[in-house]
Amino acid sequence: MLRRGLQWFRGMTLRGKLVAAFVVWGVLVLGVTAGYLAVRFEALTAVLGPSRVTHIRGILGEMVWLALGLLLATAVFGVYVSRFILWPLSALARAVREIKPGASHVPLPPVLTREGDLWELTQAFDHMAYALGERDAQLQVTLRERERQIAELAAISRFAEGCAQFRDGMELYQHLTSQMARAVGAEVCFILLYEKGSNEMVAQAPGYGMADAVVTTVRYQVTPEIRAIWDFKTQGALLCNDPQSDPRLVQELISPLGFYNLVVVPFYFQGRVTGLIVVANKPKWLTHEDSRLLWVFANHTSIAVANLRFYQEIQQLAIRDGLTGLYNHRYFRAQIDRAAQHAHRYHSPLSLLLLDIDNFKTYNDSYGHLKGDLILKEIAGLLTAHTRSADLVARYGGEEFVVVLPEIGPEQAHSVADKIRQVVEEHPFALEAGELPQTLTVSVGVASSDGTWSADAIIQRADEALYRAKEAGKNRVVGSTASSS
Repeated sequence: MLRRGLQWFRGMTLRGKLVAAFVVWGVLVLGVTAGYLAVRFEALTAVLGPSRVTHIRGILGEMVWLALGLLLATAVFGVYVSRFILWPLSALARAVREIKPGASHVPLPPVLTREGDLWELTQAFDHMAYALGERDAQLQVTLRERERQIAELAAISRFAEGCAQFRDGMELYQHLTSQMARAVGAEVCFILLYEKGSNEMVAQAPGYGMADAVVTTVRYQVTPEIRAIWDFKTQGALLCNDPQSDPRLVQELISPLGFYNLVVVPFYFQGRVTGLIVVANKPKWLTHEDSRLLWVFANHTSIAVANLRFYQEIQQLAIRDGLTGLYNHRYFRAQIDRAAQHAHRYHSPLSLLLLDIDNFKTYNDSYGHLKGDLILKEIAGLLTAHTRSADLVARYGGEEFVVVLPEIGPEQAHSVADKIRQVVEEHPFALEAGELPQTLTVSVGVASSDGTWSADAIIQRADEALYRAKEAGKNRVVGSTASSS
């Protein structure tokens, strides 16, 4: 019971404890006084006479009134302490508890403003709340900055991961432009690459937020005047909020856009500017923070574009003949197999031309192999110029070439072969300085299938036809006599 009472007392507020203490004190004073008077009065009445008893009763009455006065003074003191100390402290406690996160001021009740000491205490709390509010504001700013940095790092991670993933140009440029535009909240993004041969900056499709037909129109000549106006290598990124009137921008770059603010960031490879990243917007102005983030993307873009070019060059080396630039024999075999399967599946015609330069060994012996290599390059150029983009021209081996003609029947294939023979015959192949041009001829074997021959069968028929053309006197076109059925 006593333990429970002590626990209840400990759980009371300071004001409640003080009131309970005054009550207990009052009860104790009354109890002790009453007990003492009762004992003493009974002892005195036993030995004194009636007159003395009456006198003693008066003294005891005065003592009772004194005890009552003492109790009244105690009660008044308790009310005073409660009213002017405990109540303001409780009000201050409530005010402190009601402070909201980020508040810079404690809402003080009127009772606290009338007491000097408490007013100083509340002022101290107010300053503390202000300091906490300032600290909370700083923490919020720091938190937002950390969240922005985390978002940027996540965007950079996604961007870098995609850069290493794509090997197709269309997919890579789509990934680069979309990720950069989303990272800075832009409407448009595209990439320009520097073409050394034409000395131009040429936009690559696809871009982000623009049709491919519009992106491919963006190109401009890198003239000395343009380099003088804005040298990206020394001046860095360009942040422009009025591109229509900014002299640093060439109008060929922005004429298809119509945007009034953009960022242009260069990227480098081996110390040279190899391209530009253009990010444009309408409703939201781009900032230096966006420019800073795009600088990070530019480094990854440079590596991704360089890797794509190296990959494409390796792919071309794997399928191209190193001397003539035509497709090599391995690539031809893979494509003729696919073309034969397609012709068989759809019952469509397929023709093959097999060409051989007449007397090429004699020419090599007379003028040397270096001159012979030049002849092979010239004939390769003639074959490419006088065939369709859908046709496949390849070097078969030595001085032999092949031309695959999809969807072409025997009569049309023969006409194409004879046209090529005439072009080669009429073409003047230059000799050494001061010597007359040399005329060369080719013999052509033609094989045509209606979709029933295999690739090996087509090649064999064309080779047999070429052999007959050589036997018949060269410089002629001979078709296969075998039936494709």
